[in-house]
Amino acid sequence: MHYKLRRRLWLACACAVLLLLAVLLLAQRHELRAQQQVELTFRQQQNQLAGTLLLPAGQGPFPVVLLVHGDGPQTRGLDRYTQIINAFLSAGIACFSWDKPGTGQSTGDWLQQSMADRAQETQAAMQMLAQRKDIQPQHIGVLGFSQAGWVLPIVGTQQPAPAYLITVGAALDWQAQGVYFTQQRLRRAGLSAPATAQALQWQHAAPQPSLSLSFADYRQQYQAYIAQHPAPAGANTEPLSAARYHFIALNRHANSREQLSNLATPILAIWGQDDLNVDAAANAQAFAALLKPQAHPQHQVAIIPQADHTMLNSATYSMQLPSEWTWWMTLRYFIAAEDAFAPEFLPLIVEWAKRYSQ
Repeated sequence: MHYKLRRRLWLACACAVLLLLAVLLLAQRHELRAQQQVELTFRQQQNQLAGTLLLPAGQGPFPVVLLVHGDGPQTRGLDRYTQIINAFLSAGIACFSWDKPGTGQSTGDWLQQSMADRAQETQAAMQMLAQRKDIQPQHIGVLGFSQAGWVLPIVGTQQPAPAYLITVGAALDWQAQGVYFTQQRLRRAGLSAPATAQALQWQHAAPQPSLSLSFADYRQQYQAYIAQHPAPAGANTEPLSAARYHFIALNRHANSREQLSNLATPILAIWGQDDLNVDAAANAQAFAALLKPQAHPQHQVAIIPQADHTMLNSATYSMQLPSEWTWWMTLRYFIAAEDAFAPEFLPLIVEWAKRYSQ
């Protein structure tokens, strides 16, 4: 009897040890593989911005890629970008990411920024890195996600221009992207096509953010509109906050058509085929018409199969917002690490960066 009990205890301990070892091995796949991490600050207008430069193994100076965030109050996000950063580091390319204004250790307020302001901020980061002895100033590239798709074309038409650009999940037109996002949200909530169209029409007719309309007047007009026009099913009746109202008023007319038409800086524009935030097919077609990659081989437009807005495998991680992640998605991502991404994504962006970093 005692022998059987001891045997069960030993088996339980052995299983616990093996499980712990497995967790530790998996956790190693989520560790940054930088030879050195350097904390840096730089200024743009009145803001002091803080970020981290991650250097690969070997003897510098190194080419570097800047990571430009999408929407929201995002810090430098080294935990979010771990697999992307490690892919670049393995290729001998440094990475730099910074806290958006008003987040982490950066001063300011990202909600007060236009896309042109964000482009100036990116230029300031490039100029700061170009002065460092461990960086190759002629090999500075920029990788931007989602909303940064309106930032990078501006950066690419300014001087000094980066060596290359990579956009992930970009949209050509701000307002068209908003309509598509809402369509997908309502479709996923189970609304019919007619009900979705009715909700979109109601929201389109509602008062919109404008630099010529104060927030107080907007709130008054919005409340009057709701009283006169009852909201249909699915319509969002929550008025914007003052800060978000100003941010949208600054940016709702953003459109990259002019910059893309005149872009000489090499750009790789990527979309996930199953993107729920941005219309991948329509935007890829629009970018291709403006960039003319067949006539200008320094440009490339690509749709990645089985990828979502963040380039994760859409069979497992299809979503619109980070808040939609389930515990099962989190567990699957922890186990999969870099394999959570669509297979084509990481090799494609690394090879593009290497092409213009030699």
